Amino acid sequence: MKIGGTFPATHVATVIQGDAMTPAHGSKDMPVSGTDLPHHGWHSQAQVQLRIRNPTSYLESIQIK
Repeated sequence: MKIGGTFPATHVATVIQGDAMTPAHGSKDMPVSGTDLPHHGWHSQAQVQLRIRNPTSYLESIQIK
């Protein structure tokens, strides 16, 4: 994805959550955590957001600047 040198945090979070159809990623069934995160009643919305934000932030941190 060509984005002009800006990390696509929103897109990455959407893929992790399982709400994006990314051609190289496959179907929404592929991201196991994405299908589980929002649907378990024992996860608060804050926990879900943290579990999405952590890997997104990590991926951003390892990008070549």
